[in-house]
Amino acid sequence: MRGQALVAGVPLLGADVTLLRGGPKSGTSSVVARGRTNATGRFALYYPAPAATDLLFLVTTGGSLVPAGGQAPRSGRATPAVRGDLIPRANMARPVPAAFQLSSAIGRKRPWSVVVNDLTTGAAGFALAQFVGGGTLAGASPGFDNAAAMAANLVDFRTGGISTLMRRAPNGRLTDTLPTLNTLANIVSRCAVSATVCRRFSQLVAPVNRRPPVSLLQTVASVARNPAHHASGIFGLQGSVDFYRPRLLKAPAAWLLAVKFTGNGRQYNGPGNIAFDAQGNVWATNNYVATRNPADVCAGTKLFRLRPHDDGAPVDGFSGGGIQGAGFGIGIDPRGNIWAGNFGFKGSQCALEPASNSVSKFSPSGVPLSGPLGFTSGGIDWPQGTVSDGGGNIWIASLCGDRVTRYVGGNPAQHTESSGGLRHPFDIVIDRSGNAWVTSISTNRVFGYRPDGTPLQGSPFSGGGLARPLGIATDRQGTQWIANSGVVDLTCPTTGTGTSIRVRAAEQPAGSITRLTAAGHATGFSGGGLTVPWGIATDGDGNVWVANFGGQRVSHFCGSTPTRCPAGVGVGQPISPSTGYPFNGLQRNTGINIDASGNVWLANNWKETPPPANPGGDGLVALVGAASPVRMPLIGPPQRP
Repeated sequence: MRGQALVAGVPLLGADVTLLRGGPKSGTSSVVARGRTNATGRFALYYPAPAATDLLFLVTTGGSLVPAGGQAPRSGRATPAVRGDLIPRANMARPVPAAFQLSSAIGRKRPWSVVVNDLTTGAAGFALAQFVGGGTLAGASPGFDNAAAMAANLVDFRTGGISTLMRRAPNGRLTDTLPTLNTLANIVSRCAVSATVCRRFSQLVAPVNRRPPVSLLQTVASVARNPAHHASGIFGLQGSVDFYRPRLLKAPAAWLLAVKFTGNGRQYNGPGNIAFDAQGNVWATNNYVATRNPADVCAGTKLFRLRPHDDGAPVDGFSGGGIQGAGFGIGIDPRGNIWAGNFGFKGSQCALEPASNSVSKFSPSGVPLSGPLGFTSGGIDWPQGTVSDGGGNIWIASLCGDRVTRYVGGNPAQHTESSGGLRHPFDIVIDRSGNAWVTSISTNRVFGYRPDGTPLQGSPFSGGGLARPLGIATDRQGTQWIANSGVVDLTCPTTGTGTSIRVRAAEQPAGSITRLTAAGHATGFSGGGLTVPWGIATDGDGNVWVANFGGQRVSHFCGSTPTRCPAGVGVGQPISPSTGYPFNGLQRNTGINIDASGNVWLANNWKETPPPANPGGDGLVALVGAASPVRMPLIGPPQRP
């Protein structure tokens, strides 16, 4: 493998270059090859051909900057005044600080030529944020593998420039990710010439009462894991360096590297919710058919699978099986089959009336396993939440049928129905004991059912600020977390014209979340930038993430285990600031989920100003490396991989 090490286009002389093989657990990464850069920053590494499954990473340590030229990567250009701060004078090499380090995630690729620089370091730090620690790079497959591949969605490690996906719409200059990544790269550049900047960077990202990171890769990873921590101070480290452009011109509320996925631009139209299969592919429901003709914006007829870790991040569409305007309901059973609730969304000008009374089942490869009308038994009526428990029983919330249907062992011919006062049930979650918990929008309550469908003692549960509850999540302690929109109505049709979604108040930071223990004790929490909260998820540490239907922001809260939260933040208190974690690539978000790489995924369900004829949002968004990883597929409480 041949390569070059550069800092803002300046060669790095005499740097030690190490090619590492990632390991399955902490302390198991190993050295594959070592080399050293020459006066032009170039190096050559010789090593036995690695196994196809080996994950490879490049790391440099030490070295000196030399007064050589060099072209900037495609993401930016040099300005002589600023580059003069980085290029040594009088042809004298300038040693980099001891803590300085460049990194690049190569993963399973086998390139013959690479560039390791400031950009690849920023991308690797975020993508591998949940797998960097103790001086090693390690983690369980496939989450670790996919994290390495996610870095390639940000940068091209063969050239050291921005990736094709990140250069073009819907990313590129349309969102803040590119200037954020460039700003991080500029900070890394400054760190190469100033031990003070390097030290200050490490101090700013260090959690309260914790030691600062010892390497630059760990420092960048810490930014990803706690994006709002000292965000303004970190921004100030950039100084006047603007080798990488465009850069941020003001401090962000939170440091996010988010990637948008919209397929070919003619696929997603109102994705409602997200589920991950065992390989990390992202399955999503789709409310509407994608078309520019308002009269043709009818119920979506495909289930989509995104392969975000393959070249080009392709999206595959699967039709049949009765799929029709699927909404919030999507789940994967223990055999890897995908289930979707056919809510029957349509635009206001569509003349076709969706059936809205079925669920669809697809094999792990996307083959429809339900008939052309889907499965309709069990009184299904405008289904939303659709999940599997550990025994393969499928639970379906019929929003307009005021019931929960349970397919025993996934068999529609054997079903039970539960109601007992339910009105407008929306979402379902299965706890560690196999109990089902269901939000009821119109009653402001949560209903609980035993694994056989009979009511839990004390059900329904109220209090804790429950108000127009939508999404619900659980954790390993048996606690439920509920997103209270406070303002959303989902009205049921009387003439077959379809449901409507109404937000009953101006979109100011509003709403709350409720913590409901297994014993039925409810406590409410607010803040964190909540703005019409909709979907909710818990990560591998049990902390809570909330998708907001307004405000283009994500909210983040401390879960049931405060030792897994920043110091001084207690159970249910917000980790995100009052702005939430804002990102201008978000629209109106409904579904939210966390994969085995620690990426937080959101469904851009509706446009910010949704026209009735075609309100659908444009696709999916991944916040790279922000959360503690979760084993895939998610069935019951989240578990760490």
